[in-house]
Amino acid sequence: MDTDSKREETKIKICDFLKQGMFKKDASKMSGISEDTYLRWYKEDTDFADRVEASILEYKQSLIINLTQASITNPRIALEILRTRWAKEWEPSNLREAERAERLLTWV
Repeated sequence: MDTDSKREETKIKICDFLKQGMFKKDASKMSGISEDTYLRWYKEDTDFADRVEASILEYKQSLIINLTQASITNPRIALEILRTRWAKEWEPSNLREAERAERLLTWV
């Protein structure tokens, strides 16, 4: 296998590890390269950089899907998603809002 093919295979491995939730540094090590090499490739190869970012977003999407599915049977997860995503609307700023949120939890 030539150097370019081996490098491309390593980049694919890195992206696969990132899709599984690994950190960039760890994905690099698991793929057999140093963090410095990873950073150099990331800076020099915009296609690779785009694939890295897309891989991270894919992992993020999978987490969001899992949380959304879990919120169907666990209203506390649903409330936490609301409080995180729309903090101004859902973070109880006084007792009345907190009571309303608790009623929502018992209703669901």
